[in-house]
Amino acid sequence: MSKKCILCAPMNGVLIPIERVPDPAFAQKMIGDGFSIDPVEGLLRAPCNGTVTHIHDSMHAVTIRTSQDLEVLLHIGIDTVELKGAGFHVEVKEGQEVKTGDSLI
Repeated sequence: MSKKCILCAPMNGVLIPIERVPDPAFAQKMIGDGFSIDPVEGLLRAPCNGTVTHIHDSMHAVTIRTSQDLEVLLHIGIDTVELKGAGFHVEVKEGQEVKTGDSLI
């Protein structure tokens, strides 16, 4: 029996197929299946209910684990690790429960 998990858009913007992202790790789905959004705002929200399991050191990525045991990686930008956290404000902590629509970054 498969479990369903509905993911809502984590930000407003234009949906772009993951294969068109100019980063081979994402475009070739080395990290997993997904999609990209060209944002029109600077706010990242939880696409589902779950627990924050990881916040990247440079604050550009958050992972949420759902009750269906699905890991959802939310990653902002291309080469954003090089910013070393500049310009990002994380609003959650590892281990924190989040609900769909909660502000993450």
